[in-house]
Amino acid sequence: MRTGYTVPSIFFLVAILSLAIMISACRNLGEQSSHDALYLMGARNWQYGEIAGDISQEVLSGYSQIFSMLDGNGDGLVNLQEYSDNSKYRGGDLSKIFAASDRDGDGVMTEQEYINNRIITDEAREIFIRMDANDDNTLSEAEFLMDCNISDERWAKELFKELDPQSREASSLPEFLKTYGDWAR
Repeated sequence: MRTGYTVPSIFFLVAILSLAIMISACRNLGEQSSHDALYLMGARNWQYGEIAGDISQEVLSGYSQIFSMLDGNGDGLVNLQEYSDNSKYRGGDLSKIFAASDRDGDGVMTEQEYINNRIITDEAREIFIRMDANDDNTLSEAEFLMDCNISDERWAKELFKELDPQSREASSLPEFLKTYGDWAR
């Protein structure tokens, strides 16, 4: 039975298919998301808005109690002044910490915004501590590459550059938390 395909035409089809697969793989590599990176680093596999799904009720209740203490006038919203007046953090500019929770930028933090930020921040802190092999409170590129579980070294190095915005070859905990939080959202 003759199919009409010759050895050269089959070879050509295989070559075209192989090229298509390689192009697709390269596109997928370029489309890796920050959520992919977080998951590989050990983050929970959640979507924003569904973030509290696997957090214990005890932890969530604790976050709610803290939010209630921050909410000085009891209206269910915390503005920057309330946050500054009622936060355990003293001194310094708290506006960046506040802004991390006020995700919609409307000038007030809801309880859900606060809880989501705390979950993300607590998780990020745990991952940073785990990765900081020499316990010097900074994360070097070598420590990151050793522990991030990202097999594509080029992508991992690009991610580390985002974690080290000042190009000091180390990421501090606040830098890590900021970038991690941005990636998580």
